[in-house]
Amino acid sequence: MRINEKSLPHEIFEEVQNAKKKADRVAILKNYSSFATKTILQLNFNDKVKLDLPDGKPPYRDDEAPAGLQVAPINKQVKLLGRLTPNSNIPKIKKEQLFIRCLEGIHNKDAAILCAAKDGELTKLYSKVTLALVKETHPKLVQ
Repeated sequence: MRINEKSLPHEIFEEVQNAKKKADRVAILKNYSSFATKTILQLNFNDKVKLDLPDGKPPYRDDEAPAGLQVAPINKQVKLLGRLTPNSNIPKIKKEQLFIRCLEGIHNKDAAILCAAKDGELTKLYSKVTLALVKETHPKLVQ
């Protein structure tokens, strides 16, 4: 295994995807999920968690920096998502701008994951990251 506690979400999800056994997928997701990974899983699989953003991928520039050398740490960037909910009094256009800024500050694979999770489509990128797996590893995220 090449992941650790500081691994980016895409690295964790790729390990889950490549794991041959269910027990290995469970162990990876249970042991290496960061705040960002859990936030992405909750955004994708919890129907109560929604962002006030249009569907689809917004126009943003991919960050081409190698993994770990992004403008901002992903754990810090995903904290901004709380400001993008329907309950927030921030104007919708400002929410969209904040989301784009967030995507441009993180690794391009993590940005793609965040866009997919926003639309509930993470399983299209990682077929083995399923609701059943999340229920088993982090049941409180999807209650």
